[in-house]
Amino acid sequence: YKGVYMRQGNVGGWESWKCINSGREIIIATYDTESEAKGIASYICKKNKAGTTINKAIASAKKGDKIVLLDGTYEVDAIINIDKAITVEGTGNKTVLKQYLNKYNTANTIFYINSADVVIKNMMLSDVSIGSTNPMIVANEQNFNVSNVFFILNDTLGACVMGSSGKNVAYSRICNCRVYKSFNDASVAMFNFSRSSFYKGVISGNISSGYNNISVSFANDSDRANTAIYGHTAIDIV
Repeated sequence: YKGVYMRQGNVGGWESWKCINSGREIIIATYDTESEAKGIASYICKKNKAGTTINKAIASAKKGDKIVLLDGTYEVDAIINIDKAITVEGTGNKTVLKQYLNKYNTANTIFYINSADVVIKNMMLSDVSIGSTNPMIVANEQNFNVSNVFFILNDTLGACVMGSSGKNVAYSRICNCRVYKSFNDASVAMFNFSRSSFYKGVISGNISSGYNNISVSFANDSDRANTAIYGHTAIDIV
């Protein structure tokens, strides 16, 4: 049984344990996941249909559950709406989620954080360069945690993480991520909270491996002063 257990005592020679966290793991594979790994998945994404399938898995999840994305390519046809306090976790850089360019020549946001206490971790996210793309992650609630994500930022109008306009997205963390910016424009913020009504949190340990330094944008000096920013090789406030 998955979960965290606490020892209660010894009853009739048997250890007595109480489950204090029984969050389930919902496992998802995709069309190019290795065949053997697909056998343990509850959902398998078709090519160009990852968003639709992952949203079905999220609909079946409960607070505290974990959505596990196995190795493979997830082409996101619809915004993945995380509307409950769950974790979405990949297996590292071999779990690749890509914005999918649809017939209208537009690309949707990959993740929309629409609940407090959402965790997104251990995966690669990539946008497309079309001159009108959307951010890879949009935060509409506070207390989110984005960690160990490798972002590929290709579009000058995009962002890795953006706070929704007029929304309180405070007490949140963006930590230990890597950003490859494929274009040279230091004015484009990788983590953009310039439109949010309130942000403070931790932005730490992130590394740029492409053009420019790690860049962050805030709505005002107060949000900047109340955010712990440290551990980067170099950072720009834009």
